[in-house]
Amino acid sequence: MNLNVQMMQDPEMDMVLWSSFVEGDRNAFEQLYRSHVRRLANYGMRFTGDKEEIMGFIHDLFLSLYINRQRLIGVRNVAAYLTIRMRNIIIDKYRKESRMMHTDNMTPFEKMYDAWDNTSIPGNDDDDDEADVNEQLSLLTSNQQKVIYYRFVENMSVSDIATLLDIKPQSVSNIIQRALTKMRKTL
Repeated sequence: MNLNVQMMQDPEMDMVLWSSFVEGDRNAFEQLYRSHVRRLANYGMRFTGDKEEIMGFIHDLFLSLYINRQRLIGVRNVAAYLTIRMRNIIIDKYRKESRMMHTDNMTPFEKMYDAWDNTSIPGNDDDDDEADVNEQLSLLTSNQQKVIYYRFVENMSVSDIATLLDIKPQSVSNIIQRALTKMRKTL
């Protein structure tokens, strides 16, 4: 499996693929997997650094989806739905094993770059930009970092973030505004 292949995520295309998948189209199922596997793997890295375990979680997620596909008709945002399901699988697994390393109150999302791409080019301007962004993010609270990550890296809507974090959409908007204000003050 090549994790470097990632399709551009298009919510409308996701919904077309999702509908086809629910109706039993295996090609649509495969395309959904390929377009979301890397994003889900990066999300899983926030909980554990074990890539094999993360891929196991992703495979469990997609196996569950395939088995229960007839019950998945009401999904409105595929990316958010997959992220929430992935989070629940990870948390359930760690709870069962009584070895939960991190929860939603985990340490801040320290780096926003692609955790699966360990290649960094020294002297690249992107390295300086990444350092600046990470310095700015370190000034934020854990909650602010998570919300900024979901909103601007995962491109999740405010309502999807609210569902994921089990808070009100207005709270998500407030957290984003406070975080951006705090970051602007230090620029």
